[in-house]
Parts: sequence; C-alpha cells; structure tokens
Amino acid sequence: MNIMVSGASGFFGSKLVPSLLDAGHYVVCVSRDARQLSLQFPRRVHIVEADALKPESLDGIFRGIDVAYYLIHSLHAGESGFGQVDQAAAHNFATAAKAASVQRIIYLDGLGDRDGDLSPHPRIRQEIRQALREYGPPLTEFRSAVVVGAGSTSFEMVRHLGEHEPIVPGPRWVSTVSQSIALGALVSSMFAALDVTQIGPMLSSGYGSCAQVEGRPESAFGPGV
Repeated sequence: MNIMVSGASGFFGSKLVPSLLDAGHYVVCVSRDARQLSLQFPRRVHIVEADALKPESLDGIFRGIDVAYYLIHSLHAGESGFGQVDQAAAHNFATAAKAASVQRIIYLDGLGDRDGDLSPHPRIRQEIRQALREYGPPLTEFRSAVVVGAGSTSFEMVRHLGEHEPIVPGPRWVSTVSQSIALGALVSSMFAALDVTQIGPMLSSGYGSCAQVEGRPESAFGPGV
C-alpha cells in the first residue's frame, strides 16, 4: 500500500513510520523540512518537502497515494493564532487529497465533548476534524488523551512533576480523570487503522495518580516507556 505520513518528523509520526516500513508499505513522508526527515529516515522513505499552508506546494504530492495520515499541528503559532493556522492547513490538505483520489485520511484527534466547555486546544482539534471530514476523502478518526511514552508533552509534564516535586499542593486538574494510552499501543492501533477503525480500551486515571506513580524510584511505567 502507498501511504503518506504528514508531520512525519513530529513525536508520533516519527514512531509510526518505522512500523509502516517494517510491514512493507511504500511510505511518503511530508514535512516542511526535508533535510530533517532525511536524517531521521535515511534511504528508507520517499521524502517530500511541502507546507500545508501553501496549497501550491501540495500539487502532485498525493499522486498514487492510497491512505494519508494527518499528523500536522501548529501550536508554534501561539495560542491566539494556531486555530486559524491549523484549520487552513487541514482544509488545504483535505482538498488536495480528495482531488488526487486518495482513498482515506487517518487523523489522530483528542478527546472532548463537542457540546462541552472545551479549552482552545481540544476545540481546535475538533474543528480540524470537521475540515478534514468536510473537504477530504473518507476520514478515519482516532481519539486519545495523554500518550504515555517518552517524548509526549503531556507525559513529560506529569513525569517532571512526579520526579521533581514529590510534595506539592495539588491544583484542581490533578484529579481530572484522563484516558491514557501507551505509546506502543497507539502506534499499533494507528497502524491497524489501515484495516480497522477503533482504538480501545484505554486506562482511566487521574493526573495526580500518574504523577504519584512517576515519582516512585522505579516507575510502574518503566524507563523505556
């Protein structure tokens, strides 16, 4: 199968690509920085330099692609700007994929009730989903909360709290229940998304509980997680 991974240089994309390659798929990696990708995946993938915010750079890159993973995020634009940036990128990507007859887009989303009181980040993630669904080919959507694995921003924050602040007054958010998923399980699930469309089940636990576990001399998550 011919597969495109956008955002391949990011935390999750860089973990997903090796699984796709090991399964014998032809993988096209897309990034705004082709040099960085060439250092990560030398001679194993086809690298394309493109920017989803520049529609002209997407011309022709989907030719022959069966499935495209959408793993692009623009948090670097700042809280006031990343929403518009992400929506524009999703719209451009989806439109180009549909025009090239890509069979499906697979998107990693976050959890959150559309009708609930969401913070800006999960709200924008849902708007990205809507743009991909409205303008692109059929969408397979996966939702997860905290990814338990070295390098995940949320996980590293909790680990830092557990390791460096063993005794600290707990803010209200530490009691928030979060459905976590291990990095390896998420990679396996997103890989299986080529054939199936659901992740689960996930562990439900509070951030405070995770911090307590991470603060132990030998974390239950293990040093390699």
